[in-house]
Amino acid sequence: AIGIYRDLSGQDIVSATEFQRALAVALTNLATYHTALGPPEDALAPAREAVDIYDLLMAPGSGNTDAYLPDLARALDSYGGYLARSGDEKQALEAAQRAVRIYRQLTTPMSDDSIPFLPGLAGSLLSVVRILSRNQPDEAIKRAGEAVSIYRRLITPGIGDRTDHVAGLAAALIELRGLCQRLNKIPEAIKAAEDAAE
Repeated sequence: AIGIYRDLSGQDIVSATEFQRALAVALTNLATYHTALGPPEDALAPAREAVDIYDLLMAPGSGNTDAYLPDLARALDSYGGYLARSGDEKQALEAAQRAVRIYRQLTTPMSDDSIPFLPGLAGSLLSVVRILSRNQPDEAIKRAGEAVSIYRRLITPGIGDRTDHVAGLAAALIELRGLCQRLNKIPEAIKAAEDAAE
């Protein structure tokens, strides 16, 4: 399928754009397949290519400057995860932080249209937290607190489906608790642990 999409995306036709997007989706799926069956390093090349395709699709003059931002953010977050598992924390952090910046763009200003992107923002913030927690716990705790706030908003009646985001909130609270313990913020750690257990 990837070979077919490569051929189709190279055609000088308007629909080539959609074939390029389909190629990026196929590459993302291939990266997921690789990481499920082998070392994370095997996922890096297809995940990186997917990011590059979305960047190309939104290049100046393409007419699609913002159209693929959600796809790019998801691809960056996935790519950052593979980099982190491969031990390349510097590039992993760059990818995760770029994903956060895109999700912030998609959720600013806040409106009904931007709410669907909040889970992506919270998830990318947690990706940043897990990388920063090793060497920059003070910075990581700020991002963890922001992720908790976003998930709390998502489980608010009328905003999101509670069952869809409780697990994310619990994960964010667990990260926050661990960071509070490391920084000797015991009351905050106890509160985060209690909230995660609810």
